Amino acid sequence: MAKINAMKLMSAKSQLGKLKSEHPQVIEFGGKIRDNAIVPGTKFTITAVTPDGKQYDTDFELTSFDADLVNGLMK
Repeated sequence: MAKINAMKLMSAKSQLGKLKSEHPQVIEFGGKIRDNAIVPGTKFTITAVTPDGKQYDTDFELTSFDADLVNGLMK
């Protein structure tokens, strides 16, 4: 089993706090989907657009493994 780097863990906690303050809509979205949408069959569509206009798109459907993993991390 890999060792946990305490300094990286503390840094990640600080960075999560910054994410919460700078992008509250991301945290709000996570809260909305956490209880009912992290189930096998849920479909996600993600689009990223760079400042110069280049667009990247993907979509995927959660499997049982995906849902179990995410739900396990959120407990």
